[in-house]
Amino acid sequence: MPLHAAGVYGNNGLIQPKVFDFVVSSYKTNLTGLARGSAADDSIPTLPTLLAISQHGDGLNCTVREVEAIHRQLSKTGWEFIRLQGREATSSAVLNALKESSCVHFACHGEQKGQNPLDSGFILSNGDRLTLGQLLKASI
Repeated sequence: MPLHAAGVYGNNGLIQPKVFDFVVSSYKTNLTGLARGSAADDSIPTLPTLLAISQHGDGLNCTVREVEAIHRQLSKTGWEFIRLQGREATSSAVLNALKESSCVHFACHGEQKGQNPLDSGFILSNGDRLTLGQLLKASI
């Protein structure tokens, strides 16, 4: 989840609290690795592979360029690259591609569900959502 960006946002010009005001975010490449801690994970591909998901529009006008810039940089390092953008970025496509990836970059909107955090997630193609609950249940 994009916890580093969580907070109170608005157009009223007031400075509102954000998560980064209170904590330093750190990331694990996938949920399976996090659950297993420091144990070896043979399911991670030998070559590092980045899955990049991007949605365009609805205030996200630079996500395609963002993912292209990431791809240009990673191509210099030997990383493999999987891209899902626009209509091809459905929850089922993302879950399948995550099985082949060692890390993921989401360039899309997210949605927080305070009453049921496992329903929080990423908004993908045509309003499809990938929830934290789906990610936790997936074999990735």
